[in-house]
Amino acid sequence: MQYLFVCPMPNCGHEVVVEAASDEDAVQKIMMAGAEHAKNVHPNMPVNENEMLEMVKTQMKKL
Repeated sequence: MQYLFVCPMPNCGHEVVVEAASDEDAVQKIMMAGAEHAKNVHPNMPVNENEMLEMVKTQMKKL
């Protein structure tokens, strides 16, 4: 199944789409891809890893 997460930073809109076997697998894959995006595009993002984990869990969508 495919999952979508859109970067929550204002004026960004970067989409992460992953193929995953379960919601938990999707969360892990999105977190890895999101960490790379945040490091490269939002290095001063005021969100810690636990806050981002909660955002991913509540805002990701199954496609």
